[in-house]
Amino acid sequence: MQHTPATARAADPAPDPAQQTPLLRHLVAGQWRSSDGAELISTNPARPEETVATGHLAGHAELDEAVAAARADLPARAALPHRSRGRVPAPAADRLDARAAEWGEELRREEGKSRAEGVGEVRRAAEILRYYAAGADRPSGEVFASSRPGEQIRAVRRPVGVTAAVTPFTFPVTTTVYIRGSRTVIR
Repeated sequence: MQHTPATARAADPAPDPAQQTPLLRHLVAGQWRSSDGAELISTNPARPEETVATGHLAGHAELDEAVAAARADLPARAALPHRSRGRVPAPAADRLDARAAEWGEELRREEGKSRAEGVGEVRRAAEILRYYAAGADRPSGEVFASSRPGEQIRAVRRPVGVTAAVTPFTFPVTTTVYIRGSRTVIR
């Protein structure tokens, strides 16, 4: 039997009722914390009776603190040489690969994907991070001819600021990695 997304979903096992439902927390200024925001109950779209996680949405205070922490960190990150910034994504890619089965299973439950789709998304995110890491070996700018004799125009790539992103839920890992690269992102 050939596995299509529909048959792969049907072949996935039922959830283990003994499995503990994770409590969602937010990483703000390097610390994991809960929030007093609106309650969130995440269910498996393929099995709506299955609660995947519970928690509270981040509120304005958490968002403001996350933005302030990211902005405070920006000068230190921007001061790093291009090659040093390029070393950040490779270990993250290794961690994704090492936990692809576990996180693929989590995506199966959260997104209603098949296990194969979930693992594939995590592995694809690792590939994207390796591509970004290899960017440290590429030129960090360009030189263009000017319309004025004897002058050149130089474009240099530098960190420019903090990014806030509202990402689609269909490919949560790869979309976040595409947007993030080695940037500071508030999601």
